Amino acid sequence: MTLPEPIRDRLARGVEERAAAAADALLAEQNTAAAKAHLDWMQTAAKLLATDDKPAGLAPLYRAGLLGLICVTLLLLAWTLKVGNNAVRLELRVDGLSMTLPDGWDLGDSGGVPATRLRVPEGLASLYVPVLGAQAESPRGFDLNGRGLRVDTLVFSEDAALDLETTVDGVHFFLSRGKVAGRASVANGRLDWFSPGREAAGSETLDSPPNLPEAVEFASAELAGTGAPFALHLDTAEAWRFSGLRVSALRLRRERVPGSNRWGSTVLEGNGQLLDVGREFSVRSGEWLRLQGPDGVLDLTRDGAGLKLLFVGRVDRIEAGPDGLERNLTPSVLEYLSQSKSTALLWGGLLFLWGLAWKLRALW
Repeated sequence: MTLPEPIRDRLARGVEERAAAAADALLAEQNTAAAKAHLDWMQTAAKLLATDDKPAGLAPLYRAGLLGLICVTLLLLAWTLKVGNNAVRLELRVDGLSMTLPDGWDLGDSGGVPATRLRVPEGLASLYVPVLGAQAESPRGFDLNGRGLRVDTLVFSEDAALDLETTVDGVHFFLSRGKVAGRASVANGRLDWFSPGREAAGSETLDSPPNLPEAVEFASAELAGTGAPFALHLDTAEAWRFSGLRVSALRLRRERVPGSNRWGSTVLEGNGQLLDVGREFSVRSGEWLRLQGPDGVLDLTRDGAGLKLLFVGRVDRIEAGPDGLERNLTPSVLEYLSQSKSTALLWGGLLFLWGLAWKLRALW
């Protein structure tokens, strides 16, 4: 039975009035019988006010069901939502990559690279060879080869966008944004330089005394990221290592045909580890490995016609797999919370507080 709202209001007011009357009967009149009569009336009214059509057992079940639904919803969210800024370690063998160098980079920091030939087809802003003086001040490209050739420095500007490819002959640099300046030295060699259109503009034999190699200094123009890249081809049979490259973008791909906008993966093989959750994965030849928001340090080592790549840093998202079938390897919130040692104590404390709140619910 459900009482009409007006009657419930009258009973509630009557309970307040009877409580005051019972207190007055005890305190003013010392009449316990009258006070008891008022209390009996209040108990009867309370029973009437508690009358409801809902079965008494449904309210606890409803609360428990609602709590369960909230927990399941939170669990699904934790399972599907991905964590950003993940610590990763990648050990790969590739034959090319694209990267952005936020701090710039100097190849000379890795000790330089011995070579047999150094070529810049075009895009040159300056070329200076002390023995030539002003003869080669404004060529567009050059070709340097000879004995004792070595690239001593190759300095890329901050935020430079650089593609790097390897072949059995050597390593090839393609700069699409920023600027690069370098210095090479040669004991006995030949320098050819070109005018616009790659037409021969001059040639000189460089023959220096022992222990006094000739220096060749060059620089590119500032590139804005549009148009043809500045290319530098370095032929070398020597082992080399480029270490300590900080990158803010890393793409393991190459355009199949220049200008076609059709891309292929440069991954030959490799594996990686998601350090925060302790999960490992592998990548096979031709599969994609896509990184979003990378920020870390790169080491590159020559490995035959390819190169070994070691990246340690953080990424916001990581995907791997065959073209069109890539898997999202980014850890979920649930995996991160269940595996991260740094959150184990927080989880234990949270579960304890939930258990304590459940035990004390009857007091609320």
